[in-house]
Amino acid sequence: MATTLTTIDVSEWQDPETVDWSSLISQGLQSVIVRLSHGFTADKKASAFVKKAQSLGLIVHGYHFYEGNTEEVSFSVRNAQQIGLPNGAHFFLDMEGNIPGDWQTILYQFAPEWLRNGWKPGLYCSDSPYKAKFDNAKLVSDKITRWIASYDYEPANYDVRQYTSSNGKLDLDYDKSGLLEVPYEKAKHKPDSSRSSTDNFPPLSPGTPTGDSWVGWGKDSRYGGGQTLGYSPNGKDFYAVFWPGGLIIRPKDAEQIWELLKDKVKRAGVDTGNLTIAWDKITNKPDISIFAKATDVRAAETTAENALNSAEKAQSTAEANSKLLETKADRKDLPTVPTDLVHSADLENLATKDEVKKIEKEPGPPGQTWQPYVGNDGNWHLKLISTGGES
Repeated sequence: MATTLTTIDVSEWQDPETVDWSSLISQGLQSVIVRLSHGFTADKKASAFVKKAQSLGLIVHGYHFYEGNTEEVSFSVRNAQQIGLPNGAHFFLDMEGNIPGDWQTILYQFAPEWLRNGWKPGLYCSDSPYKAKFDNAKLVSDKITRWIASYDYEPANYDVRQYTSSNGKLDLDYDKSGLLEVPYEKAKHKPDSSRSSTDNFPPLSPGTPTGDSWVGWGKDSRYGGGQTLGYSPNGKDFYAVFWPGGLIIRPKDAEQIWELLKDKVKRAGVDTGNLTIAWDKITNKPDISIFAKATDVRAAETTAENALNSAEKAQSTAEANSKLLETKADRKDLPTVPTDLVHSADLENLATKDEVKKIEKEPGPPGQTWQPYVGNDGNWHLKLISTGGES
């Protein structure tokens, strides 16, 4: 059972200033795997560990602890770039616990993006779930570096083995493959005109062609598969164009295609400056004429508010008249008027008519008749009106 120390893995649970680096290096330490992030959180001591290890001449790699969100892919890339994970370094996806979904599918969501940004993808996993959830032959074919945790026995399939776990202290690892000790420059993908490729390091974005550029066969490990037809802009990096999965389009290609499409899109009524579409260019659009304009809606609101105010004033007047009628001595004989339904002017006329009817039944002095009226004091009064003139 191999227990040779070549590598340690660290996180914010350790302190780069208290690690006994001299002792570890004397035991054979050559590389360090630093936790860079977990979920959507950057490891607090990642940058310090990277700088410390590099200052000692150790080769630095990284890992991201997966917490169940595929959106972690882009975060892991941005964070690793900010920390400064070197081109050619290995970047492992740490998968542990009860992770829902297909673990291998999740791994392959991270691997292409890490390859595209210059890092060799890897997997950290305990041996039991590795055997249950991953196709070992595929990972080997696609050159996914397998970092397997197994403390009591040596696993059958691994590149790097974590053989101790010390709960906050240093975890010790053995790099059986030697992949973690390869200098970054030697880890780069170097295709040649003989149609062979010896490494899995992916190319970065293609630059301006040089005198060493060529078109031919090679391997673009970002996409897996075997030999692909593509090109090298500099004699070193290789960019697949056709592979078993179909045609590969890169951002630079999209920019060139856009230049060809721009005029056609403009003629279709699209403003290519901000990608807005002219209304009259849209076909099969819904009929919005049934919807009122904002000004019409506001006018309706104003009309409704005025009507409500008038109704409130009418009711207030009716209530005042009702109080005046209550002061009459014989108010029990007055009719009941629904003040919330009768306009104030109608109420006054109705009350006056009823009062007149009542007074007419009571005879006045000879040659005179009673006439009711509301005085300046707001109370009802009666006055005698001469049939031939006012008395």
